[in-house]
Amino acid sequence: MNSDPMNIVTIVLTSAVVSAAVTSIFNLLGQRLEHISRHKELLFTKSVELAKMKTDFLIQYSKDTNNAAAIHDYVAYAEMYYWLLLKLHDDGCLPDNWRDEIAKKFPLEHAEDRRY
Repeated sequence: MNSDPMNIVTIVLTSAVVSAAVTSIFNLLGQRLEHISRHKELLFTKSVELAKMKTDFLIQYSKDTNNAAAIHDYVAYAEMYYWLLLKLHDDGCLPDNWRDEIAKKFPLEHAEDRRY
């Protein structure tokens, strides 16, 4: 059997190109998944920060006015802010009925009246 050196070179080069293409595709897919993950993590982090700031504000308001404040748990506020930030990011604006949705999801009767 006489192997043609050009066939071997062609096979090696073709294998290298296919390998590089497949590796690049997997690399791009991995980068995209990481980007999506970082995006969700950032939205979650900011939602929790906003929830803490809202709760702190309500506590301070309660102290300053000597009135009880209706306060939900942090997680409820974090969920609300995550939803709003996600819609704002994805659509570029808040949903038309966002105030009504928040009033339905987080009614004041489910909040605890706390005096600080």
